[in-house]
Amino acid sequence: MTSYAVSLVDMTKPEFILQCQFLVGPVRGEIIDAEPGQFAGAAIRLDCDEERAKAIVAVIRIATRKERLRCYKSETGNSWKRI
Repeated sequence: MTSYAVSLVDMTKPEFILQCQFLVGPVRGEIIDAEPGQFAGAAIRLDCDEERAKAIVAVIRIATRKERLRCYKSETGNSWKRI
């Protein structure tokens, strides 16, 4: 099962607070270490079905560049890739 996550640190930036609360708030799950060894590597796993998680990431990408609000994908749940 594929999992998706959104950067916890990036979601706290003032320009993303409302957007992220609206999109991620209803489906937020556990906090994961998406980028081990990085200060800002924590992310929130999207606790929903894959189709909904993909849609959330797609909406984020329409409004925001990859380096401004980091999203992650994992096929195994152990290692995460920035998307």
